[in-house]
Amino acid sequence: MPSDSGARADRTGSPTDSASAGKPEAPAYSILLIGYRSLRFLEGCLGSVLASTGPSFELLFLDNDSPEAEADWVEAHIHDRRLRVFRSEVNRFFAGGVNLLAAEARGEFLVLLNPDTRVEPDWLAVLDRGMRAGGYDGAQADLRMLTHPDRPESRGHFLDRAGFIVHAEAAAGGGVSPIFAGRGAGLAMRRRIFEEAGGMDEGFKMYFEETDLCWRLNLLGYRIGYVPGAVIYHLKGGSSRKSFFEWNQFRFLRNRIASLLANFGTLSLLAWLPVHLALCVAGALSQLARLRFGRALTEIAGFLAPWYRLGPILAKRRRVQATRRVTDAELIRRGLILPGLKALGAKP
Repeated sequence: MPSDSGARADRTGSPTDSASAGKPEAPAYSILLIGYRSLRFLEGCLGSVLASTGPSFELLFLDNDSPEAEADWVEAHIHDRRLRVFRSEVNRFFAGGVNLLAAEARGEFLVLLNPDTRVEPDWLAVLDRGMRAGGYDGAQADLRMLTHPDRPESRGHFLDRAGFIVHAEAAAGGGVSPIFAGRGAGLAMRRRIFEEAGGMDEGFKMYFEETDLCWRLNLLGYRIGYVPGAVIYHLKGGSSRKSFFEWNQFRFLRNRIASLLANFGTLSLLAWLPVHLALCVAGALSQLARLRFGRALTEIAGFLAPWYRLGPILAKRRRVQATRRVTDAELIRRGLILPGLKALGAKP
């Protein structure tokens, strides 16, 4: 959830961000872009986004305490009244960066985007049409691999009964289709429902935070769809670095367990959390058996970490369960939570 973690955002003198500009008409979309060690991607990403056709938009860029002084580069090289540049004095990670920019956004819709992306000119127009025509409150764009443009990277995903992600397959007919959650690259939603859900959980920092947010949106009764043809090309992991201890995998495992603890209803939690934890332990033991000691250590640490933050997680659970309008049984009936297990071949 949004928090005052000691970070402060400093705005630049972008024309649309000054008092002298008055109060310009609010755009339909606010595109939120978080930069950290991403300087090499910015010219291509910002250029393609600013060339987008369709509904009106603003582009909010945050230099997330990057060592590459990305805000300085953007100010020096990109001049567009739709661009607003912000700086944070500390690295707020993805979740905190999104919350910071969302608080500054003026659009009816928010769109989360990564700097290692490029977009087709009509992506936003297609996304807008698909979401509005289908009556969706949020949507996942057509995310494809930058290195293999014809290959889909994600069509969104579902959860299995124990809380593991199951990636969505192509819908029959190729139209807009319901999904449980989208990815942080190309996920759009109404700004008011982002605020109603409490924004991103900043304790997650990064990984699984968008799934956790979408889970809360589903519990509030809002609908998320996948929109084919709203094409975004993504260089997956463009800002990530590998090491013996895999921090990204650690955060993903830790955050997934924390999300289950907060969002599952009581009966689901009692029935399926033990299954989830048992499969996590089995995965760590499998890594040990294959002498992958770094990966095994990562998974053990990710398994243990949520229990050291149990107080804040339970406080979040009380908020989520007090405001939910949709039961787990209803999400299963609608095919958003699958009745089977991914480990046994569950498919949407």
